[in-house]
Amino acid sequence: MNRVASILLSAVLVLALASAASAIMGLAVGAHGGYANYSAGDASNGGLDIGVNANLSVPLLFSFQVFAEYFTYSESTEGPGQVIETSFTDIPIGIHMMYGISIPGSPIKPYVGVGPSIHIMSSEVTGLGVTDGDESSTRFGIGGVGGVEYKFMPKLALFFELRDHYIFTSETVEVLPGVEVETDNTNALYILGGVRLHLP
Repeated sequence: MNRVASILLSAVLVLALASAASAIMGLAVGAHGGYANYSAGDASNGGLDIGVNANLSVPLLFSFQVFAEYFTYSESTEGPGQVIETSFTDIPIGIHMMYGISIPGSPIKPYVGVGPSIHIMSSEVTGLGVTDGDESSTRFGIGGVGGVEYKFMPKLALFFELRDHYIFTSETVEVLPGVEVETDNTNALYILGGVRLHLP
């Protein structure tokens, strides 16, 4: 229930910020979905990613993309006499500074961008008896985006984009008394598609 509330709050925040700026900037709002892969060291997990976004345009070719998303991944593995369930979720909230390339007479507009993000991450493991539990943390990240928008109606556009975010998840963990290891940072690659509504 807390995860659902976090998603709804993030969506409301994105749309509220976009609406506040729409009086002085061009505004487009959208929804998207796709696949995301999170990798840290030798571990790699992929799953569903859905979200909302708002693009705030300023004069010339620059704009700002504000986004909030929800990524989820789960798997089951066979343990000694039991099934171990592992689940992981991430709620990224961030902003990209965007540069778009307008092609005269064409409905297609490529764009690239870069910016920071905050990741509300949580994981849960069940099936290990006394060691069952869940962990949550908030991490910072930075990354880039590249995509293309196709405006098929005066105010409606489809878009496809790739995002690559580097999340600072590294920390020192004591695995045995007096033995510490440094965990890896996380790289998150998103393959997304969606629809965007351009408002007056």
